[in-house]
Amino acid sequence: MCKEAGCFAWLKVTYSQPVSTPYELNVTTRGLALSTRCPQNVREARPADANEARLSCDASSFELATPDDAKGTSPYGDNPADADPISLSVTIRPLSSGSPASKGRVQVPITHIERPNGPECTPTCYGREATV
Repeated sequence: MCKEAGCFAWLKVTYSQPVSTPYELNVTTRGLALSTRCPQNVREARPADANEARLSCDASSFELATPDDAKGTSPYGDNPADADPISLSVTIRPLSSGSPASKGRVQVPITHIERPNGPECTPTCYGREATV
């Protein structure tokens, strides 16, 4: 018999060089686009609705977390829930005038697997990590 605990799918992308000034972050993948101003702490990044994705960031990285459900719905737009890796486009635009934006693409592979209700039960949530 399976429990009904949920979990969050997450990914963490570390920057190859820290961003020293406040910046706007845009992250897109197939069917999902999010943006926020950075740095911020995780509490500020949480939406009022716990069923939505949250994007948090600091000078050295960003994290994207999305709830998963028992149906295995993909947390990353049109990508399958177990896609490995997830392809992201990342744009960092410094908020200070005259500073150019940095753009990049990154493949974020699965590095962690969580099955809070046991190995035979749903959901399965995946953690991913990469550097851009």
